[in-house]
Amino acid sequence: RKLFVIGATNRFDVLDEQIISAGRLESWLPLPVPTSHARQDILKVLTRKFSHKKDNEHTIERSILKEVADRAHGYTGADLKLVLSKVVGIISERKASDKHGDEKVRLEDFLQVMRNIRPALLRDRATAVQFSVLP
Repeated sequence: RKLFVIGATNRFDVLDEQIISAGRLESWLPLPVPTSHARQDILKVLTRKFSHKKDNEHTIERSILKEVADRAHGYTGADLKLVLSKVVGIISERKASDKHGDEKVRLEDFLQVMRNIRPALLRDRATAVQFSVLP
């Protein structure tokens, strides 16, 4: 009998060296963050249900998905799903405040959400900045 152990992490840098030493978890399959094209494909899948709404409610233009994908560098599929859920919330609030409000998804809706949601891979990282006086 053989036993296969599969682990997943987005913080490889904090793993104990004993875990990844020879004879243990010695094989790695890196999964990089999605490219712009891959993010666009992810967004198409996540928004597929919107294109089937009656009367074009919650429709999202393909050009908006491309623009969001281009601007979402570092975002994973889970990040994009979170962004989309927040965008749906914005649209619902807009519709609730104005019964005749537009339910069309706008690029600005995505950008507003993305200003507040950092990619998961950057959330746990602290950025150190050193300032010095120039001579």
